[in-house]
Amino acid sequence: KGEIEAERVAALRASRLFAMAGSKAGKVRADAELEYVFHRTSDAQKCLKGATQLAAEIRGRHYAWLDSYLLMEQAVGFALNAQSRRTQQALEEAVRKTNSDRYGTSYLRAIGMEASFKMTEGDIVEGWSRDIFGLSLYWSGASPPLRAYQFYADLAIAAEAQGYWHLAYLLRKEASEANELTGDHARGRVAYFAVVQAARMAGLNREADDALLKTTAEIDLLPDNKITRMYPAYNQLELAKLDGQTQ
Repeated sequence: KGEIEAERVAALRASRLFAMAGSKAGKVRADAELEYVFHRTSDAQKCLKGATQLAAEIRGRHYAWLDSYLLMEQAVGFALNAQSRRTQQALEEAVRKTNSDRYGTSYLRAIGMEASFKMTEGDIVEGWSRDIFGLSLYWSGASPPLRAYQFYADLAIAAEAQGYWHLAYLLRKEASEANELTGDHARGRVAYFAVVQAARMAGLNREADDALLKTTAEIDLLPDNKITRMYPAYNQLELAKLDGQTQ
């Protein structure tokens, strides 16, 4: 639901209880959840250090799913630390392993992360191709809607980079609707505001206003803290920038 601080507290408690119970598998699974907290908060150092340490802990234990998961989290850490080559290597290995181990949802996640990496590196054509491939796999299977969000949002970034704002709006709308099914209100705030931005750039002001109402509704569903109280002000600043771009 996007309650990152609550996730951090729960992961730490679970890790401590599994350690007390002598469950190595349970502890590393809880610690892997803590890694996701570092990922969502873009804590570059903790993300990379924690994922690398956990990967070393489980080496030789045949925890196939967790092995692939940590490869992807290491890739996030490498990317946040601007280590492009190592990011690429980790993602290529994650794609290979999730496919060979037949973890379908993880395979989709790895494909999407690799596509996003390609986009970031400037290879929009290859990134677009991989997103389309991943999306076709998603619609032919039964994976969680977060995977659809991942592909649609990444395709929207490519459309925005090329100035195809009507296409970007449609892709952002698909992404926001996919995320709505996940119940993640923190991501929902971002997803709907991206719809606002694309719609404004496309000259679709009514659609932008509708999406802004949904952005506000997502913020209202988040826990009240000093971070979430900043979101409305952030939205207003970004809207002011958009006004300057579209006038």
